[in-house]
Amino acid sequence: MTAVRNNLAASRFEMYQDGTLAGFVQYTMHGSQIWMHYTQMAWHVEDPSISGVLIANAMLEAYRRRLAVMPFCPAVRRYVATHPLFVELIPAEHRERFAEEGPVRMTRVEALAEEELAPGRTVPLMLPGEDGVLWEPQPGRRRGRKARLRRAAAAAAAAAASVPAQRAS
Repeated sequence: MTAVRNNLAASRFEMYQDGTLAGFVQYTMHGSQIWMHYTQMAWHVEDPSISGVLIANAMLEAYRRRLAVMPFCPAVRRYVATHPLFVELIPAEHRERFAEEGPVRMTRVEALAEEELAPGRTVPLMLPGEDGVLWEPQPGRRRGRKARLRRAAAAAAAAAASVPAQRAS
């Protein structure tokens, strides 16, 4: 079983495979920005694409929490370059700085159109669950990216609505 968790105490997204830490993305919070510093995978992880699942969950968490992403980690920058839907999470004034191969200027509409042309490309949905588990794969269940993003946005809105507003003292 694979699970991704946001370990707030250690400031990192952790991926576990069969109860063993398989990798993590280290980050720090700076106001409404999340700075992703580096990604590290365990030596026993044989599938190189598993780091993409970890980074995808970190990016979806940033999207859900409406955080700007500063991808200092080269692996995160490569992931964003190949998944342009997440480019919007990088502040516009920093996109050229973090572009993997030149400036990335694809819009959300272009990215969604590209996704429609490439069926089978999926990003796992990260949903909070028991014990802090953010995502667990469910074999045999594949849905489209738009539906996942709608469900993620609805879950984020429901979570935001359930949190009481804090009053300034």
